[in-house]
Amino acid sequence: MNQPIAKLNLTSLDTIAGEIIPQRGRSPIANYSDFLGMKNYAMARLLTETQARSLHPEIELGKGILYLELTHHPTHIGASLIQDEYRRIRPEFSLSTSLIPLQQSHIDKIANQMVTCRFTVKNGIAARLGMDTNKYKSYLPHLDDVPDGTYEIQDGKAYKLMFPQIPLLGVFTNGVTKELSGDHPLYRHDPERIQLLYNLGIEFLNQYLPSSKHNYLAPSRYAYFKNNDLYLMNGPILTKEDPILIEFNKNELEKKYISTTVRPYHPFADNGVPSLEEIKKNGVQVPEKMYLVLGDNHAMSADSRHFGFVPENNLKGGVSFLFSPPGQRWGRAPQPEISYTTLPNLTIWSTFIAISIASTVYYRRKVKKPLRFDS
Repeated sequence: MNQPIAKLNLTSLDTIAGEIIPQRGRSPIANYSDFLGMKNYAMARLLTETQARSLHPEIELGKGILYLELTHHPTHIGASLIQDEYRRIRPEFSLSTSLIPLQQSHIDKIANQMVTCRFTVKNGIAARLGMDTNKYKSYLPHLDDVPDGTYEIQDGKAYKLMFPQIPLLGVFTNGVTKELSGDHPLYRHDPERIQLLYNLGIEFLNQYLPSSKHNYLAPSRYAYFKNNDLYLMNGPILTKEDPILIEFNKNELEKKYISTTVRPYHPFADNGVPSLEEIKKNGVQVPEKMYLVLGDNHAMSADSRHFGFVPENNLKGGVSFLFSPPGQRWGRAPQPEISYTTLPNLTIWSTFIAISIASTVYYRRKVKKPLRFDS
């Protein structure tokens, strides 16, 4: 949220000293990963066996078709100097990495939960909607078997955009989409296709491929525990009864993550929901007269996760009616009633009425039918 919560310093001995920045009015916490939700989540991507052995030779692999790489427990303790993707030397938090071998049944579950941003395919080259494909052609992935068009995948269902997004009343409509038939190439469940869509389905840039140890770009994909099941994209991929997850949890409990107090991995609670006490202790406080803004589409939204909290003075109005796309959400916004006698609303409606009257008068004069006001 663009709030400073920890800092790293390079000492004269070329070592990294890290510390947590105290939050105003909050009790101090011991570790960076203790901030709200951090230790219950992991950055996640899919690796082939060759990639897993190359990137993590120190980790013993089980038998899997693909491997779920989990990067978790970031800590300022024991931080190090790294060379990032732009060849810059900078300090980096220490991270723990775990691998889970996946079978075809797990890959099928990932496919059935798949979510991507809206993307275009042209001549087999896929790009995030709005990206200049000619300029970034060499950085874009290939979907050679997918016909040209604009697509998106939501909850495992693939859609094609039938009509373009068009401006309406100063905003862009979402266009009209059509669900694709089950034999469309985007429904392929083979490991290669699912790995590509999972790792690149949000950014659609090859820089996010797991190519080397020095590639620190991670896709916007997360894993977390809920009801003791392991979730990806809002769905359980490994259930608590799965022998692979049971073995994974056993191995994780034996690890000693870097911390001022040694602690094994554990979720908030059985249902994965933080308690009020944990929120107050480990959360980042929203400043006075500031708002946390979240988009309704994780894959395509830029919100407070990118630009931070929004000042109250920047809020100029509220949502009155959801008109696009047509569906279950169409209608009044699911929120408390707001006053319609605000300056922005009055301005819009006054302008609309004035344009309507002016258009009517112009039309009547054009056809030589003046308005008549009979008593």
